[in-house]
Amino acid sequence: MATRILSVVATALLAVSATSLAQTHAHDVVVAPSTGTEAATARWKADPALREGMGRIRREVLGLEHYQHGHIGPQQAVVLAGDIERDVGFVVSHCKLAPKADAALHPILAELMRGAQAIQSDPADVAAIAPMRLALQRYPALFDDPDWQIGAE
Repeated sequence: MATRILSVVATALLAVSATSLAQTHAHDVVVAPSTGTEAATARWKADPALREGMGRIRREVLGLEHYQHGHIGPQQAVVLAGDIERDVGFVVSHCKLAPKADAALHPILAELMRGAQAIQSDPADVAAIAPMRLALQRYPALFDDPDWQIGAE
């Protein structure tokens, strides 16, 4: 029950924070989560908590790809989705970023939460996995994370 409450609170915070930051800093950051067209001339440094959380989320989304291919069952997919929610919550509560970097990160986290919640609500909804992969593809374009190797999927 506490996990579900945390997930609802985290989702609400992500939505409110991303919206308010986008509105107050619209001149600083282009936030377009639906198209993945964030424009950044330089990547922001990923702090240790961000690197740790995003690394775990990446592995969990890769696990969901195994679900798409029928290599794991729906119960395991629901567990992975719960792990993604937990790790998004970890990033939100432990990551310390500058406001512009935070504004760029929130659409990525929101997409990951949407996908995780969709899988938990309906494990047959494998269409929720592709947007999570796209969100993960935006991460290294925006953040300098030495632990993140492109093509390591």
